[in-house]
Amino acid sequence: MELSNLVKSLPPYHFADAKKKIAERQARQRATQPSEATVDPVQAALERVRAQKAATADAALKKAKIDVAMSRAQLHKSLKAFGHPPTFEQQSQLIVLQQQFEDAEQNLAQLESTAPPATAPTVATGSSNDADLKRAKIQLAMRRAELKKAQANEAPAEHIEALERALGEAERQVNAHASP
Repeated sequence: MELSNLVKSLPPYHFADAKKKIAERQARQRATQPSEATVDPVQAALERVRAQKAATADAALKKAKIDVAMSRAQLHKSLKAFGHPPTFEQQSQLIVLQQQFEDAEQNLAQLESTAPPATAPTVATGSSNDADLKRAKIQLAMRRAELKKAQANEAPAEHIEALERALGEAERQVNAHASP
C-alpha cells in the first residue's frame, strides 16, 4: 500500500509527517470525488467549528486537571517536608500553596460545569468531596501547629483558648467531610 511504502522509505522520526501528508491527500481525493449525498458547506463548516471548540475545551479541561494535581502534590510534599509545627515562613508558604490549590480546583470545577453533562457530575461530585476533606485536613494540621506553637511560646490563656476553639472547629469540619 502507499502508506507502508512511504513509511518504510523514511526514517522513523518522519513517520508522523508522512502519515499527516497521506491523510491530507486522501481527504483531498475524497473531496474531489462526487459523493452520493452532497454535504452543505455551511453545515460542514459548523461541524468543524464545533469540533474545534470541543477540542479546545478538552485541552483546557486536561490542563486544569494537571494544574490541580500539580498544586495538590506540591502542597502535600510541603506538608510532609516541613517540621511539626512549621515555622512562620513555612506556615506562610503552606497558606500560599493552599490558595493556589483552591484556585486550581475552582478553575477545574468551572470548566467541568461547562463540560458536557455526561462527564461533569460524576467527576465533579467525587472530586469536590475529596477536595473538601483534604482542605479540612490541611486546616486541621495548621490549627494544631498554631496551638502547639502558642503553647510552646507560653502565649496568653485567652489566645490559647481561641486556638483550641479553632482546632475543635477544624476537627468538626474533618469529621463532617469524612462521614458518608
